[in-house]
Amino acid sequence: MPQIPTEEEKREWSEKAKILYTFLDLMDGYASKPKDYGTGEMINMVEMHTLAAIYDAPDITVTALAAQTKRTKAAVSQIITKLEKRGMLVRTKHRDNGKISVMTITPKGYELCRAHIQYDAKDEAETLEALMQSVSMDEIRTFYKVLEAYNKLF
Repeated sequence: MPQIPTEEEKREWSEKAKILYTFLDLMDGYASKPKDYGTGEMINMVEMHTLAAIYDAPDITVTALAAQTKRTKAAVSQIITKLEKRGMLVRTKHRDNGKISVMTITPKGYELCRAHIQYDAKDEAETLEALMQSVSMDEIRTFYKVLEAYNKLF
């Protein structure tokens, strides 16, 4: 059954929202800053995760990728164009419908995606270890439960 927040809870939420905004600003900066995932190629997190989504779903369309990543088709197309120019993927016509383009990872993109998987595994383990210096695993699970609920609002 849905709960209605009290006025005190609304004030507390408003104060705590500042923490969320700071986190979002920090993540935005982190996501847009190019980094080396282990191949010498500098790429930002948004581009890397777009490439990883194509790696996970070969021959995906821009429309499907936009829906999956919750971005506009125009935004995804811009990212795809950058990745294509850098030799990470190729666009080809769909075998059943020549009006539709699909994306496929190149060997260079494949190498980067494999390095990214290793990079993320190490980074995620280090982040979890660092977080557990100040919060419990149950608190981390609760945090992700809240994020899942938040994501559903959008």
